Amino acid sequence: MVTYLRQHCGFKAHQRDVAAAQRQLNPEGVNARHPGGRKKRLENYITSGPNFLWCLDGHDKLAQFGMQIYATIDAYSRKIIWYYCGSSNRTAISVIRQYFIAVKSLGLCPRFIRSDRGTETVLLATIHFSLFIEACLAE
Repeated sequence: MVTYLRQHCGFKAHQRDVAAAQRQLNPEGVNARHPGGRKKRLENYITSGPNFLWCLDGHDKLAQFGMQIYATIDAYSRKIIWYYCGSSNRTAISVIRQYFIAVKSLGLCPRFIRSDRGTETVLLATIHFSLFIEACLAE
């Protein structure tokens, strides 16, 4: 509708204004186009506090410019624990190194880590388990 108004009437309408007008003039048509509404995301999870779950993932949207990002956030507070910017985030060793440096500098290790099925996942699980065993032996 925004494109139609611009091309045929010469009127530059905002999307939110057109959507509000459609909801007011034809609510049945709007509801027919969105019968279920917005679906609830299945990946909701509950954390018991800070540093319980860290989420790790890469961001490849800037890869065409030669820059890739890998980061970790705390799932409870949404605080950025660490991030790595470089020419490649696919190097599993650099991701493991960043994780190890973050754990040692903070002096704590999260109970769980969450990652996609990337190449670094197996190495992350191995180092995470090793740090867990080391902490248990220290107690």
